[in-house]
Amino acid sequence: MKSRISLVCIVVLLAMVVPASAAPDLSVTDVLVNPGDTRSDDILRVYVNGGNVISAVVQNAGPDAVTGGFDVCFVADGKKIGCTTVADGMAADSNTTISIDWTPSCEDYPVMPGFPPQSLPLTITATVDCNCSSCPNCPDDGSCGKITESDETNNALSKDLPAIQEFSGTNGVIGGVVNNGYKSKNFDCDTTEEPLTLEYFDLVDGDMAFNISGAKISTFAPQATDARVHHIDLPAGAVVLGAGLYVSWYDKWGNYKTYPTGCLANLSVNFNGTDIMPEWVYHDSKAFGYYQSPKGCAVFNVTSLVSGSGDYTAIVKNIEPIGGNNTTLLGQALGVYYIGAGHGCRVQLWVLEGTDYLMAADDTHGGNNYSVSPESATATVALPGEIDLTDVIDAKLIAIVTQGMGPGSDLLFNDKVIKTDAWNASTEAYPGSKINVEEVPVLSKLLPSDNTMGFRDNGSDGMQASCAILAVIHAPASAAPDLVVESVTPNCDYLFGNESNGISATITNNGAGCEGSFNVSFVLSDGFSATESVDALAAGDNTTVSIIDPTIRDAGDEVTITVTADCYGSVAEDDESNNATTLDATVVNNGYKGKTYTGGENITTWKTYDLNGDLVYSAGDSYYLSAYYNKHWTEYSANWTASDLPVPTAATVVEARLYVPYTWDKADVMPSEAGMNFNGAAQTLNAHYSDRKGYDGYDYPCGMLVYNVTDDFNDAGDNYATITNLHAGGGNVSMRGMVLVVIHEDAGEPRRQIFVNEEFDLLNGKSSYCTTPDEATAWAPITGPTINPSTVSNARLITFAPSADGPEGELIFNEHVWVDEWIDNGVHEIGISDRVVTAHLRSTGNVVGFRSSADGMEASNAILILEEGDPWADSDSDGVPDCWDLEDDTPSGYLTDSEGRGYRIGDVNRDGDLTSVDALMILQAIVENIEL
Repeated sequence: MKSRISLVCIVVLLAMVVPASAAPDLSVTDVLVNPGDTRSDDILRVYVNGGNVISAVVQNAGPDAVTGGFDVCFVADGKKIGCTTVADGMAADSNTTISIDWTPSCEDYPVMPGFPPQSLPLTITATVDCNCSSCPNCPDDGSCGKITESDETNNALSKDLPAIQEFSGTNGVIGGVVNNGYKSKNFDCDTTEEPLTLEYFDLVDGDMAFNISGAKISTFAPQATDARVHHIDLPAGAVVLGAGLYVSWYDKWGNYKTYPTGCLANLSVNFNGTDIMPEWVYHDSKAFGYYQSPKGCAVFNVTSLVSGSGDYTAIVKNIEPIGGNNTTLLGQALGVYYIGAGHGCRVQLWVLEGTDYLMAADDTHGGNNYSVSPESATATVALPGEIDLTDVIDAKLIAIVTQGMGPGSDLLFNDKVIKTDAWNASTEAYPGSKINVEEVPVLSKLLPSDNTMGFRDNGSDGMQASCAILAVIHAPASAAPDLVVESVTPNCDYLFGNESNGISATITNNGAGCEGSFNVSFVLSDGFSATESVDALAAGDNTTVSIIDPTIRDAGDEVTITVTADCYGSVAEDDESNNATTLDATVVNNGYKGKTYTGGENITTWKTYDLNGDLVYSAGDSYYLSAYYNKHWTEYSANWTASDLPVPTAATVVEARLYVPYTWDKADVMPSEAGMNFNGAAQTLNAHYSDRKGYDGYDYPCGMLVYNVTDDFNDAGDNYATITNLHAGGGNVSMRGMVLVVIHEDAGEPRRQIFVNEEFDLLNGKSSYCTTPDEATAWAPITGPTINPSTVSNARLITFAPSADGPEGELIFNEHVWVDEWIDNGVHEIGISDRVVTAHLRSTGNVVGFRSSADGMEASNAILILEEGDPWADSDSDGVPDCWDLEDDTPSGYLTDSEGRGYRIGDVNRDGDLTSVDALMILQAIVENIEL
């Protein structure tokens, strides 16, 4: 009986420990991002436009095994990035890691290269047992899954990847979605940028020489200098066509928030006694994590300072005013190309320059893993153009890198490795310079067109591809002349609309001397043609032939220009098939000219007022906001105190108008992605005026937004305005400042006529922009009610010129000119002029002109205020009418000059004091008129 009771107890006990409905329990316990990468646990990041491993650690915590297959869904910011099936099930109380490979696109994550680097935040969610057909919309209750679980609500886990992440000992490091700067620029999101910049030269009897000098200085402090000497050997009589100084450097950027504007080296050079600034600065950087080290090259144009063989001293200076960028100065190269080499050969030169930071770093290359293979750490550059291989006698490739001291990298030509273990320590060109040079013959590897070259890092701790030269040498020319059109160049490389155009052609004789004259024809596809004569052209010489085409065209017209040397066939040549060259041109407007000259609008009279009242204006505390230094700005505000805009207590505000000029609108933010709030109330855009260069690089819109804020203006206190940048990622447009103009009516004020003209016109009168000051003039004709000058006691002209930081520009009113008229306050970038123009007023045909002589500026507003009264009134009785009296309170008994400015009797030098200096000047004047 006793044993039967024990058996029953055991059965009861078993019934108590076994659940009524045992089942699996799947969950995601961790999401891993590039788990094999260095510091992937500390700094979470994915690389845009590159492969990334995203893993989910899946656990079955239930007492039962999963016997069937199930899916794991991966989502980034709500978008499916992968879904994979686990076919073999899972044992109870086990876990497994499921991975996918994901390439974030530049379209979804526009992380552009540059410095400081950009990054974007990201959230990745992994869900276990969500059918792939439901991904990314996996329900929270697990109802779409294939596995019946004891808990269906714990299947998902999210991981946030902030753009700036906490890291011990810092104020934040870059993570999230990043650009992997260790890869070549071939692989980043800027598809318009080649890793290196190309220049091409085709020279007869030409060549190139270079010299490297200067050792590394680890701490090149602010205001420090270092002198380097370059020796260049050129043949006697050689003519230098171009010379560049390439100064290499790198800086340390150890903390994203400590030096937010970046740490690019700020260098100048004194070259043989002449101070110059860099013409271009190339740079590249890692672009993520903490240990940033932007690396680059400053390029100085020294063509005018190199004339022949000799030593040239370059004194490099760190002109950074304060510490913080920790510049390290490396070596530098002086490169010179010239004609007069004495060999008589034709030489084709492809010259590359720039900076592309390369470092292979994956699980098999280098000491770290950053998902960079040697293939992606390869900078490949195209060398366009045709090569006639039939007469090529030599070809060499010179490739230069900075900090390429480690062994194992490859030099490529036409996708083939032509030098292994390139740029190691033995190739350092100057002791301690950290500049490495390889020179390899490539004659047997040349293609007739579409040649390429490449720099590849194989895990050598990194290098910077800096320069390369492909030199192809042809056999000397034959005994007959060979006339070719080397280039066809319209003014500033463009045909401009609404004006006549100059067109030039360079004619070169690549053969023997041409003793007789010949003709050059210019034929344009829309009807114009001209012919010019050229005298004899010696072997290897060239000449420039120019014409003026008077045809007036519209922007957008397509024109083909054909220039033919020896168009009548008067010269017997070695090659008669290469005399013509064509250029396809699209007509553009030259935005640097006034809109009068580009088919646009003048600065027209927007509105007029005739009232007892006045106008006040102020830029408040507005300032210039640079999108270069504030790449992610989203709000910009300005404030006005009551004293900024003194509206009388008894006055009524008729109109309050807010002008907001902007520039460098790289992403077309304005006006569709801008919102305005004035004194807490949302505003509707009243007007938008804009202009742009219209051609070439840096062709970004600039303009002015206008808001009618009358209803929300506070005439008894302070006012404020806030513009919101709604563009994704912020930035991409810079703000000049803001000006608030208020017109008020007041019975106690004189009667005034007020003419308000508005528009926006970009101006630059530099000849290098193919403009003259006369063309770089914006006109503002004053139209509206009749003006009677005989009843005007005072005429006041107020003009706004954004970007005129001056003093600069010429103000014109009815043919009277004031020079260097506009200047800003050094905070905002709006030049403001306010002057009396009564003496120049006309009854009709009044016109205001804004003229740029030698610098860039913009014209936006002209306001003419006419006050009713006696034009000949002399309120201070100094003999000068108020209409041109520059001093309206001259004390009684003072003398006055022609403009009404008073000075005391005897104050000869007019410094406001009677001193011995005045007495001496009087005595000298008397002595000079007495004969002794």
